[in-house]
Order: sequence, then C-alpha cells, then structure tokens
Amino acid sequence: RLSHLMRYMLYSNSDNKITMGNEIEFLNSYMEIQKLRFGELDITTTIDVINPEIRIVPMLLIPLLENAYKHGTGTVEEPQIKIVLATSSSGVLQFTVTNRFNIASNASTEPKGIGLQNVRKRLGYLYEDKHELTILEDDDVFTTNLTLKL
Repeated sequence: RLSHLMRYMLYSNSDNKITMGNEIEFLNSYMEIQKLRFGELDITTTIDVINPEIRIVPMLLIPLLENAYKHGTGTVEEPQIKIVLATSSSGVLQFTVTNRFNIASNASTEPKGIGLQNVRKRLGYLYEDKHELTILEDDDVFTTNLTLKL
C-alpha cells in the first residue's frame, strides 16, 4: 500500500489530470494505511461517483482527508470521521470530510499548519471560478466541504 501511495504521488503529478477512479483508489489506500496506524476508528465513507473516468487534478482531495486524520485522532477520546464523495451527472463533485477534534488542543499557541491555505491557493489557481470550499467549526466538529465544477 505504501509503495502504491508513493508511486501515485511521484507519477500522478506529471499528468495534468487523472481519473476519479485513480484518485479514489489513492484515498482508499491512504485510509487503509491510517487504519494500520490507528487501528479501528469510527469512519464512515460514502462514495457515489457516477463516472470514475471523470478527470480531476491529482492529489486535490487528499489534504482534506489528511487534515481529518491529523486533528481527528490522537487527542480525541472517541474519534469519528465521515467522508462523502459524490459526483452528479452535470459534472459537479462534492467532497465533504467531517471529524471530531479536541477543542483544547486546537486552541494551542502552536502555529497553524498551511495545508488548508495551500488547498485554497491551489483551487484558486486550477479551478478559479469553478469551486467553493467551506470550512465550518462547530463545537468539537470540523467540516470541510468542497464543491467543484469539473
């Protein structure tokens, strides 16, 4: 699994776009590795992609999933992550990741990461007027929702 992830990261970036099927396979491999790392977690995954041959910029979705594992495990007593990936017949992709997080550790004085900032910049550059990224923090629940016109 790890070698598959590494190959994907090295070679998929040489292509401008890859299939949704390949991106889904990458996300699934990442989640399998995280399962080895953390053991069984309360993770709900719903994937409803009408056409796996739709093309997307590679590694666009992974930072949102990584963020959920980074902040939604470890310091959280009962980790929960919910992932929904869907496409419509009109070519709209919806990717929502929700995770519980520890409010106390989130309020630390450590500098915040740059992952979500980089996602915003990348979306602005690659999908300028064809995306909406919303980030919601409600009590101990963090949600990122990406809507993308492919």
